[in-house]
Amino acid sequence: MPNRYPAPCYRCGKIVEPGAGVFEKFGRVQRKKWPNAPYGVKWQVQHHECAKRWSGTARHHLYAPEEGTPHG
Repeated sequence: MPNRYPAPCYRCGKIVEPGAGVFEKFGRVQRKKWPNAPYGVKWQVQHHECAKRWSGTARHHLYAPEEGTPHG
């Protein structure tokens, strides 16, 4: 589903404008991938481009900042 509110992209760290990305629930699976994520996170947002580029990976901008982003 498209996001309704601006939020930082968890893949690249840049702001996702409303309607420019997708959101997903931050549950047990995500907590296993990123155990050091702040407590209380319930949703995470990513750009459509980031979703395509890093599909099937556990890339998170906090843990892999040296990798490039699809936004330049």
